[in-house]
This record gives sequence, C-alpha cells and structure tokens, in this order.
Amino acid sequence: MTDKSNQSYKDNPAVAKLPSNFNVLTFTAACPSCGAPVEFASPGSVMAVCEYCQTTVLRDGDALKAQGKQSLTIEDYSPIQIGSVGSIDGTDFAVIGRVQLQYGQGVWNEWYLQFADGRIGWLSEALGLYALTLGEGEQSNLPAYDNLAINDSISFDGVNYQVSDRREAYAIAGEGELPFIVGEGWQTCVIDARYKRKLISLDYAESGSGQSPVVYQGEAIDFAALNFQLLKDDSQLNEQVSVNQAGAMGQSDSQSKASGNSVKISKIECPNCGSPIPYVAGATEYLVCPACHSESKLTGSTAELIAMHSTMHHFDSSLPLGAKARIPAEDIVGVSEFALTESDRATAAHGYHDYVVIGIMRLQEVGEFASWTEYLLYSLTDGFLWLSEESRGWFVARVLSEMPVSERGQLHYDDRQWRQVDSGYRNRVTFAMGAFNWQVKTDDSDLLIDYTSGDEVITSEQTEREITYTHAIPLPYHKLEQWFGSYLQTDNAHERSGFSEQGSLKKMLTWHAILQVAVWLLAGGSIIVGVIGAILIYIIYFRASEAEKDYVSAEVETGPFNYHSAGTQGISVVIIALALIVSFMMGVASKPSPTGPNPDEESATRGGGGIIIIPGGMGGGNNNNGGSGRTGYSSGGAHK
Repeated sequence: MTDKSNQSYKDNPAVAKLPSNFNVLTFTAACPSCGAPVEFASPGSVMAVCEYCQTTVLRDGDALKAQGKQSLTIEDYSPIQIGSVGSIDGTDFAVIGRVQLQYGQGVWNEWYLQFADGRIGWLSEALGLYALTLGEGEQSNLPAYDNLAINDSISFDGVNYQVSDRREAYAIAGEGELPFIVGEGWQTCVIDARYKRKLISLDYAESGSGQSPVVYQGEAIDFAALNFQLLKDDSQLNEQVSVNQAGAMGQSDSQSKASGNSVKISKIECPNCGSPIPYVAGATEYLVCPACHSESKLTGSTAELIAMHSTMHHFDSSLPLGAKARIPAEDIVGVSEFALTESDRATAAHGYHDYVVIGIMRLQEVGEFASWTEYLLYSLTDGFLWLSEESRGWFVARVLSEMPVSERGQLHYDDRQWRQVDSGYRNRVTFAMGAFNWQVKTDDSDLLIDYTSGDEVITSEQTEREITYTHAIPLPYHKLEQWFGSYLQTDNAHERSGFSEQGSLKKMLTWHAILQVAVWLLAGGSIIVGVIGAILIYIIYFRASEAEKDYVSAEVETGPFNYHSAGTQGISVVIIALALIVSFMMGVASKPSPTGPNPDEESATRGGGGIIIIPGGMGGGNNNNGGSGRTGYSSGGAHK
C-alpha cells in the first residue's frame, strides 16, 4: 500500500498531470486539510484525493471542501499510475484518476482518462486484460440487473452482445480526480456484455439494480495499442527486468542494467503455519500455502488469513513454484489475447519474455478419473500465461480478450469455425499452492465446454458470475525443456504425461491374464470371461487414443500401446475386477457338491461333457472317478 501522508509537498512539488497540448480546463487550489495544491485537470471532475494527505476534496465552484480520508489503494501488478500518458487513434490522453473495486474473488481498477480533445474515458484493468470505454454514458431501457444472466443476449445499437460478466462490487479506494463522489461504502452493480472486441458496460450505480442502467460503449484493447509513457518503473513494481524487457518498455540500456536482469521472487510467512510462500511482489493478491493449504490475502507486506484447511497430501508437480523461463515471443504468439493479422503476428513474434511460475493448481473432472495440473505464469512485459499438463500432453494457453461468437454448437473466432466436442463437464480444484490474481478456493467448480479447430482448443469456463474463453495450443515437450531447463522435473512430467508411459495397455493386459490364471488355478474359471475382458480393455485404449489424435502434435504417438490416462486406466481396472469376480463366481458354482452327483442324474449327464469355455470343465466324457463332466452351463452360458 502507498502511504504519502508523511511526505511534505514542499519537498516534493506536484508534477503537472497533463501535457502542454491539452486544451482543457484546469483548476488548482490548496487542500483544506494540509495546504498542498490539488489540481483538477478535467472540467467534469467533482472530487479529488489529495496526493499528500489522502483527504477527499469536493469541488464547489472555485472552493474546495474536505470530506474525510480515503483508504489507501492496494498496489497491484498494474504498470499504470496517475500521470501516465498515452495515445490512441492519434489522440493523446492522460490518466488523472482511479477507482479500485473489490468483488467476490478479486480486485480490478477503473482508470479515469482525460483526452486532449476534451473527451473523457475509462480504462478497465482486470486480471491483466484491458477494455476502453469513451464518453459520458447514456441512459437506456435495457433490463434490470436481476433480470440478466451469463450468456444472455442483449441488443444495443444494432449489435447483439453476450453477457459475459455480472459483479456486485464496492470501492476500496479512489485516487486522483473523479467525476463522482467515491466514499466509504460506495457500491455498484455492473454487467459487461461483449461481441468480438466490442463491449458495453451496464452501470447500475445510480439507478439501482432494479432499474435500467447507464450504458458505456467501448472495446477490449491490447495494452500496447495505448502507447503508454510515464508508467511505473520496475522498482515501483518491486520487480527487476532484463535488458531486452527494458528495451521493450522504452528504458535505456543503463537504466536496464541498473535494475538487474532477473525476476525477483519474494517470500512471506504463512499466517497459519509459518511456512514460506513464494510470490512476485506487486503481481498477485491471493496466496495459497503449499504446506497447510490455507488461503491468505496479501495487503502490502502482510498476509491476512482468509480460510484454513486441513493439510493436503504432498503433491509433486513437474514445475516448482518460482521456476523461471525465458520464452521466445514466437513460441507463444499463437495464444495472443486477440485474433492477429499476419502483420500483427510478425510484429509480436520478436524478442522474448521472462516468465516465472507463481501458482499451481491440480484439478479433477467431477465424477470422472481425469485430472490435470495448471501452472500460472507471470511476466512484467507480457502479463499472465497458463501451462496445462494433461493426460494428452502439455498445452500453453491464454485467456481471450476478444469474445468468440457462439452459434449452435460451434464458435467463430480468428476466421475459423471451432467445433464443440462435448456437452460440458465440471472441474474441481483439488489442490492449489502459490499466488494467484484472484481468490482460489479448494473445491471451486466451473462448467467447461471444449471447442476444437485442428489441434487447437478453446475452452469456455462458466460460473454464475462470468464466462471466459481460453485459447490453448499443444506444446511439444522439447520446447518445455528449452524454456525451463533444469527446473523441469523429468520424472514427474513423465509420470503424468499422457503418452510417455510406453506399453501401458500391455501392462493392463498382462495383469489381467495373470489374475485370470490365478483364479483358474484356485477356483476354476472361465476362459471366455478372460477373453471378453481383454477385448474390452483393448477397445477402451484404442478408442481413447483415436480420440486424442485431434489434440496432440505429430511428434506424439497416440496408438493404444502408447496411450495412458487416469480415466482409461481406471476403466480398465474396473473391467479386470469385474472379470475376476464373474470368473471366480462361475468357478465356484461349477464345483461338484461334497456328496457327489445325484445318482438319478448320473445316467442323464454321463458322456455329455463340456468344452474348455465351460467353468471348471477341462473335457467331456468319463472321469477317473466314474463321474461325468459337469453340464450345468451350456457353451452359451459363459457370459459377463
């Protein structure tokens, strides 16, 4: 948190908020509380927060009135600050205010912008994604907050938007100047709806959730398109950057050398058990202790306990927390936040980004055996990135800012059609550790639907409050080795890799045969049951490996003798167990009774022997004891 209340404005004179080419109204007066100059850069601003004493100052004509103190803003991963300037479509703007909002699972920023041509705007910053809205907003006759749900369609200004986000939020703090009064307890309800890059934000702060909202129109935007200058430097972000990263941020070579050449990892003690939790200072807000699994909220340099859980079983991940990777930009240009043109793709493919693993989650498909691991990576110059370690291999993924268009079992995105491959399934967080930019809780569950185009996958993740789309592409294992080097735990990666366990089907069939022979020797059994079980196991592996061919790269072998996953293995184990039970029961039932056969039946059954598929029967005709072969089951009686 930033505390400037002990600074002297005489020793630290205020820096002008606007460049000289801004032809807009500015007004300056002394703060009623501390006497520091408070500048209003926008004619629409009605309040400002004194930079030095955090007093809320209301403007009344040419006079200022103090109204209490503002809470301090939480310093997060944002590179933006009051006084940052940029341009878009040839028009300059300056950042003159911020509202920091808290919702159920995290925090986001709304930056207040003043443009050189007199317009105002808002830049929304949430989880490293940005959206720009311009203008004052207009009253609408759109439905009330309670009458809209995720995925509902909204028609506005000739465009059909899809509801993507519903949030009840309250203001943590405000800073700079703002066009409305933000005080303690200020709350709002907001709905975002999207169509491709277009966005409308429905604000119910003034009208209330039961009335029609004020609508702001805007678009999702790439951070680089804002052409920012005067951003926070790396020391303010509590992170060091490499020489190449510094160049990308507009720093000089001497500045970059002074800052170092590696990402800085900090550690903080868990407030529950005292174990160290690694995190990137300024990049995340929520922590999960690797030792006791307690959830904490990071405020400044203090971790505040949110929830405690029982100690979880030890989890050996293929990548540890704090693992660092230097990733060439060309390796991940395929998972941009937006659909890129060829020229955009060529531009984005230059250079590299230094990433660090800050969070790890283990997830399971609800009601199934399938499970996978997800790694959250963070880079100062490229934001957040995901790695997914699944039964079918490794994937690299990013959350999309551009909304795919959904239509009857398929998506339209990047000039391609993406085919829906399942009706939806739910995941569940079974283990989490590290730092996250939202509050991760054990047993969190989302509804997932997968869409494919070739070997690429778009997954929609939906809750009652939001829907997001994540674009994933296969990651060859040799690329993973190049990125992480010695950080990659080869044994763990091979253990859970979908195609690394050679002969997994052979192992299943071998154990099936051994156990069937054991049952045969102990109690008699049915060969046909064993054969049917082996055929079923082969079919399960064959169908699974055929299905995976659409998901993996050409380097991966997907034949049934190479395929292995928790779900496939689990079904095979069930088949083996059932075959053993059935074979054992049939063997027991086929044994002669202790008193021998009924004399009345002996002549009827003599010589009627069975064949080898009959339980307990090794041949027909008379035996040494004068009895006949058992014919209680015909050749068609052996069944599963």
